[in-house]
Amino acid sequence: MITALLFGQMASAAKYDYKASGIEHRILEETGIELFDGYRGRRCILASKDDHCLPTGYVEAVENGGVYITLWEIEVLLMQERDVEADRMLRKVQQEYPKMSKPLWLLAKNLFFKAEHLPEGAIEERRRVLEEGTQWAKKCVELAPDDINCQLHLGVTLARWSTNNGIIKSVFNGPAVSAAWDKAIKLKTHYRFPSANTSWGAANYGMGIFNRLVPDSWWFNLFFGFRGSIDRSINFLRAAGATKDDQVELYTELSAAYYCKWSREESEWARREGDKAVKACLSIKPPDRISEISQDHCRKLKANPKISCGYSRDRQQETDIERFREEAEN
Repeated sequence: MITALLFGQMASAAKYDYKASGIEHRILEETGIELFDGYRGRRCILASKDDHCLPTGYVEAVENGGVYITLWEIEVLLMQERDVEADRMLRKVQQEYPKMSKPLWLLAKNLFFKAEHLPEGAIEERRRVLEEGTQWAKKCVELAPDDINCQLHLGVTLARWSTNNGIIKSVFNGPAVSAAWDKAIKLKTHYRFPSANTSWGAANYGMGIFNRLVPDSWWFNLFFGFRGSIDRSINFLRAAGATKDDQVELYTELSAAYYCKWSREESEWARREGDKAVKACLSIKPPDRISEISQDHCRKLKANPKISCGYSRDRQQETDIERFREEAEN
């Protein structure tokens, strides 16, 4: 179980008691800052005893005003999949506040989601979008290496760039992806998004996918300097689930991890756990297009669990160690 000790003591806010029932109505009346409709209906798992479960960006807007109000409005636009409008506003804010890390990781995040919405065959367009997202994330890390969202989104954009190109061709990016997410997890910083997901949970989610896709091989580790682990994959995904347990994509990845363990080890327990993850996946009403895709992929994984080790939402990956040997020799 993930405990509140992982996140440390959260500083109490000065202006309002954010735990008070219906506090968002008072805030709207007094400041004009709105917590968007439907947020209170989202399931939130407390990160600590002091967690009020409100989005961090919303509280920052209330506490700090100014540009933080604009950044909160942008976070909501991202959640609403209004990426063009969000991109326009973000570029303006970034020009006005070049030494601020938050616009940088929001730019990276927005470009990641733009890439996720592209058709499966749009490999070149997705590559260009993700390359730009990675550059923003790198600038964010250079500016604020201890900002959990800089590290998180560097890992996110670089990892998706790698799967888009094919992980065999992009294998040397592995240490950078792993290091970014490992740093994010070790920072133990609490940041809650408008989705009610947290940055810490998202970093664990990413590491769960990474450890499934990367071969668990002595030779691979000797040659490339890192290796995967299906058991670590499952543990990371469980850690992510301890922060948000009603997300379609989580159960898609859990089902892939369990089915992968089954295919490698002939573990009937893992097969049953994969079936449970698919059932949970299909029981959730998808809130957006990405979740709809992920839910459809749960059905595909259940129908053909042999694809699970190389499953990726953008396109199927090659995980045969012999193919990596060929790439290394070339």
